[in-house]
Amino acid sequence: MKYRVIIFVIFTVLITFHTTMTIVYNFPVTPFKNKVDPIVNLYMNPLFTQRWTLFAPTPANTNWYVNTKSDNFLKVHQLVFSRC
Repeated sequence: MKYRVIIFVIFTVLITFHTTMTIVYNFPVTPFKNKVDPIVNLYMNPLFTQRWTLFAPTPANTNWYVNTKSDNFLKVHQLVFSRC
C-alpha cells in the first residue's frame, strides 16, 4: 500500500513539473520568462522542440481553391479546382 502512495506522489510531481515547464515555455516574453528561460530551455529543447517541417516537410508554393456547387448533396455535385 505504501509503494502505491510513493508512485502516485512521484507521478504527480513529474506531471506537474512537465506541465509547468510547458506552460512557461509557451508564455509570451515577460520579465519572469526572461529569468527562467535558461532553465526551461534546458528541459524543453533537447526533446520537446518542434519544427514546422514536422507538419509540412515540403510546403506547396501555390495556392489552390476548391469551389463546390450543389443543388442537393445526394443528387448533383460539381467540384472545381482552380489555381490562384
